[in-house]
Amino acid sequence: MAAITDIDWKALVGKIRKEKSILILGPGAYQSAENRPLLAHLLEELDLPNNSYIQKYYQDDNLFLFKRGGGRGFTCEHIEDFYNEKKPNALLKQIAKIPFHVLLSVTPDRLLSKAFQEENFDFQFDHYKKKQEPPKIRKPTKESPLIYNLLGCVDNEESLILTHNDLYDYFKSIFELNSLPEQLKQALKKREINCFIFLGVPFDKWYMQLIMRELGIHQ
Repeated sequence: MAAITDIDWKALVGKIRKEKSILILGPGAYQSAENRPLLAHLLEELDLPNNSYIQKYYQDDNLFLFKRGGGRGFTCEHIEDFYNEKKPNALLKQIAKIPFHVLLSVTPDRLLSKAFQEENFDFQFDHYKKKQEPPKIRKPTKESPLIYNLLGCVDNEESLILTHNDLYDYFKSIFELNSLPEQLKQALKKREINCFIFLGVPFDKWYMQLIMRELGIHQ
């Protein structure tokens, strides 16, 4: 991984303290004790070549084609069990100590929430819900930050983005309903938030570009 250089740390800290910055976490931020992405461990555990529920895995998109007869439902159970057994790593615990008022995740787990809980920090959590109106939340603050899963949550099987059909429904939902919580959407629209920190986000995936555009931060 290339070193990050030429960062104005003082200005960045100021943006965070003034609640003008948000953190966006991707799968690259979720590492195992062996410093391997948790996603790689999940795919190994699913044993794709021999999995009786999965017909095909599209590596470039990180999406599946499931076999008929409950393939998606049973796989969702395996994914939920996998993430629920994991504990937040040292990086996530360090992130919990930084006074961000908004933290967005493009992974479906609740490991960041667990990190906040283990550190006894207050927070509010929500996630994308398929074809539902945006949730109502309190205004995010440093004292009560919002953790929002952009691509669903393992606790809600219907919200998970696992297939191309799920992805289509996701974009249809967010374009029609603007699924982001109103407090967050307005803050982005009014440029109250103007500093974005990305950690482990897979920009090479085509749909990430659409998600960034929906957030209004594609530039």
